[in-house]
Amino acid sequence: DFDGLTGSDPSSELLLATDGKLYGTLRSGGPANGVGFFSFDPVSHNYNFLQNFFAGSDSAVNLSNLMQATDGKLYGTFGGGVNVTQGIFSLDPASSTYAVVYTFDSGINKVGGLVQAANGKLYGVSTLGGVNGMGGIYSYDITTGTFSMTNDFGDSAGYTPVIGLTKISSGKLMGTTYQGGDYGQGVIFSYDVTTSAYTKLLDLDGVNTGSQPDCEIFESVVQPATGIIKVPADGWINIFPNPATNVLIVANVTAGTPLTVTDITGNIVAQYTARNNTMPIDVSRLAAGTYFLNKVKFVKQ
Repeated sequence: DFDGLTGSDPSSELLLATDGKLYGTLRSGGPANGVGFFSFDPVSHNYNFLQNFFAGSDSAVNLSNLMQATDGKLYGTFGGGVNVTQGIFSLDPASSTYAVVYTFDSGINKVGGLVQAANGKLYGVSTLGGVNGMGGIYSYDITTGTFSMTNDFGDSAGYTPVIGLTKISSGKLMGTTYQGGDYGQGVIFSYDVTTSAYTKLLDLDGVNTGSQPDCEIFESVVQPATGIIKVPADGWINIFPNPATNVLIVANVTAGTPLTVTDITGNIVAQYTARNNTMPIDVSRLAAGTYFLNKVKFVKQ
């Protein structure tokens, strides 16, 4: 139970980091009574309030969902509130320290969190800024600290995104805009980080294809033509603790990967889709015995 002193009003999805702990953000509470961060160990049930992002409660301040980059740090965006700029922050799970790594220019208005592409850079979207003043896609290099607007939104291309980007299995980034396009009702688009090519995939028309999307893009793992779930090669997924009692943690898994739990007779007892490279699976309802997760054996106590 959040009690105020150890934080209150959790405001983001939980992220399972590679250290096996869950991390999230808070709108208030803590010693400085402001937005902050916390961690929770799903195995030991140990909760820790980590840091206040800044002192003073302000309900308008918001921190995005967290993501873990290849350098081990957690990243997100911040903004809103009185006298609070917008930008990108990092949180080091090892030391529980955070840093503002980049502050946006006044003409940029961030939306949503960040994703890391195959080139190692973090990508996000903005509703303002860019050549047309309608926002665009931006990148941040965690090695050099370089920020760049890589694509500009516009009337026909779509503008005003209200949700962040999704990285799909091809390596491309997918997103939506709330306005713009041929019918002014928003678009669905893809962005290739290798070629910097922005492709408008669909103009929403307000009648047959809907309008003004404000949800996250989700990649299906079921092949439409056959209904068959594609399962990647075995041997690279790590699971712990093993044996497990309530929670089984899956590591080294690609976002979008189907995760299938089967019993010793081959019957499917549970199915999930990985949303991050490390995620928890609730096994508390399984009967004690031997199971397989994508053919990796584990024991439920």
